[in-house]
Amino acid sequence: MKHKFFFTFYSHLPYIIKILFYRLYLFFFFSNQLNKNKEKVKKIQGLNKSQKITLNLLSRYERSHDRFLSFLEGFLYDEINLVYKNFIDQSNTSIVFVSVINSPKWQIELQYQNLIKMGIDKFVYIDNGSPLETINFIKSKPNTLIYKVNTKYNSSKKNGWINRILQIECQKKYVLVLDSDESITFKNKEDVKLSIKEFISKYKISQFNSFMVDIYTNLNSSNKISSISDFNILPKYFDTKYTFGSWFTGNQILGGPKNRINEKLNINHTAKLTKVPLFYYGQEFIFMTHNPLPIKKNFSKKILVLVIHYQLIYSTDFSFNHKTTKGDYFNNGIEYKVFSNYKKEIIYNLLDYKDTLLLSSNYDFCKIKII
Repeated sequence: MKHKFFFTFYSHLPYIIKILFYRLYLFFFFSNQLNKNKEKVKKIQGLNKSQKITLNLLSRYERSHDRFLSFLEGFLYDEINLVYKNFIDQSNTSIVFVSVINSPKWQIELQYQNLIKMGIDKFVYIDNGSPLETINFIKSKPNTLIYKVNTKYNSSKKNGWINRILQIECQKKYVLVLDSDESITFKNKEDVKLSIKEFISKYKISQFNSFMVDIYTNLNSSNKISSISDFNILPKYFDTKYTFGSWFTGNQILGGPKNRINEKLNINHTAKLTKVPLFYYGQEFIFMTHNPLPIKKNFSKKILVLVIHYQLIYSTDFSFNHKTTKGDYFNNGIEYKVFSNYKKEIIYNLLDYKDTLLLSSNYDFCKIKII
């Protein structure tokens, strides 16, 4: 892969050297962009303390001024309205779930069923164009809130929306942030049956670093799934072997079916698997899709949580093509372009791998090895 050697080399450096290396990297190559970020923040009037902390922190790390401006729009200026609230007692809430959705009802229902079993207290949805039946399903459930944003989707704006809601709904709470095609499980066998509260209480850390495990099937996933029963009958597979490495903003896990396909097709792109879906939200924390800020906790090698990613099963040919026509996705949607252009080859080659395992229960994920 394009960055494989650097990932491996960088992973062996001491933590403090990694931080110093990254700061020098920003200073020599992106000082102009960072100065633009800082000047923009200085000109903004009327910021509260939490907003100032967030934007000052982001201005020191975001290498793209355009991404910074998109985050800023989502965080401060896009119209986000609370349109539904079925939640009263805030005092006993310990885990808050937050998700940006534009999804069919069955996906939200399936995810909701899984999260309720894990003991989530409060569900906050940021709706960006979901069907009415999805909204009605959420309204039928207790402890739910729906915020509505009509602005066109953009991955940086999405991060802005989420951080805005974190400041409103999640102060001094543990938070779980997932997309609608994601779920979580715990990597250690002894933890699989724990509630999420018991899990947090056991480890007592503020940031649970994780990575995405992509799930795929031996059937053509362009066959439309329209219900939970359709989803349940599909055979599901995942890769069991991954490699540990590091990048400027934190540790990275390499491997998985997307990176296997990129190698097979000689595409110089490394799919990012790292995520931090579960964390304690305090003032100096910015949620980002892959590596939150500040970066100092991103270098922990302890992986206790896995993000189970169903995109390769959920996505139809239309949705992959749809995402490749827009400039609003990270890295110009290169992963979507690969899967749109080579989907036929991918479907028939995903299982051509010795470390593929058929998924029968969450205990199977405990067989994943990171070397």
